[in-house]
Amino acid sequence: MLYLWLSFSLSFTSLRFGPSRDTCRRWLRWLKGRHPLWQFRLCTDHPHWGRTPGWPEFWVEVLDRQPLSELVAWLDSHDATVP
Repeated sequence: MLYLWLSFSLSFTSLRFGPSRDTCRRWLRWLKGRHPLWQFRLCTDHPHWGRTPGWPEFWVEVLDRQPLSELVAWLDSHDATVP
């Protein structure tokens, strides 16, 4: 998903990692739809993360500082369900 966040094409991401283009597109839409809530929740605990200019940059910054598994656990414990 990071490749999609960084604006790599659906075709490149699909060929490189295996999910079909449709699956990658669906995941990207799903993540974009949840971004505002997740960003809000994460920035309540880490206000400096809110200084990033856009949604892809936000996730690059966040994932550079904390592993995805910890972020998901934190979000889930703060009523921002992540399947």
